[in-house]
Amino acid sequence: MTIENMEEIMKTSNKSKVWKIFVSSTYEDMIPFREAVLDAITGLEQSPIGMEHFVSSSEKSLDVCLSDVRRCNLYVLLVGMRYGSIDEETGKSFTELEYEEALRNNIPVLPFVIDENECPVLPKFVDDGSNAEKLRDFKKRLNSSHLVSRFKSADDLKQLVIRSVEKQIQQAVEKETEDKITSSNEDVLGIDIYRKFILLPERYKNKIISLRIRIDGTYGSWQQRDDLFLAYGLAPGDTLRINDVTPLGVELSDINSGNAGMDLFAEGKMADWILDTGVTRRSVVEGKFKLLYENVRNITPTGDAKIAALLIIEGKKVINPTK
Repeated sequence: MTIENMEEIMKTSNKSKVWKIFVSSTYEDMIPFREAVLDAITGLEQSPIGMEHFVSSSEKSLDVCLSDVRRCNLYVLLVGMRYGSIDEETGKSFTELEYEEALRNNIPVLPFVIDENECPVLPKFVDDGSNAEKLRDFKKRLNSSHLVSRFKSADDLKQLVIRSVEKQIQQAVEKETEDKITSSNEDVLGIDIYRKFILLPERYKNKIISLRIRIDGTYGSWQQRDDLFLAYGLAPGDTLRINDVTPLGVELSDINSGNAGMDLFAEGKMADWILDTGVTRRSVVEGKFKLLYENVRNITPTGDAKIAALLIIEGKKVINPTK
């Protein structure tokens, strides 16, 4: 990878992206704390999502909450001294169900729990009985699954949220940058290996590489010879074949142009993916491909021949031509 490419990746990754951050808690007892958190999030130029922004709807309130959780990028959980409204069907609070929805959708969770020894709480905002027991169990669950921050006041909570959200976003940006650099490196390596495969197919066959290819040919029909599929260990009748695809970015000016393109095969789920994404002539397909080179029976007028081909094993992206 060139320095210019890496700089471009860094610029793209660091472009400001507004995060949707769901703020989950009970309400009446947590109003000053929620205000502090919403202020912290907007101060970071991110977008808070919470019950303060709800409008009238024909949907159930719990369904609205869970839907909002699913569309957020980060889930901030505030836990005080109340367990909250209970869902009759599950026996769990709305807050705990929102938490579970975040986990189910692999959304990062930042939990903040009140410091019971330092933060004053009005008696009317302290649960007792079965709800207090459920709250203790919920806090234990959080402590065993996360690094939990404890807040002593609304101002203390605001500073904790600012630091935690900033760190979470920075880690995400660094991960995105790292993934893009890795992907770009894989592409460069794939291009290099493909060129070597054209020249030394026996040595490089069966390697799996990342490539972008252009579809220059057409689909083969059911009338194709079974030998063409069996040679590569593929199932006739359950494998797509597209003749003449060209890998992009491969330097072939010093190689016989007749060796530039080759057939593409797709079997099983990848065959479905090719069809479902509308791949056609002039489409560009990005993914991972296995390099094939095997003896195919009766493929030429004079008999057998070794033929190179590509097998797609992971589809990442398709750019179809505009009509």
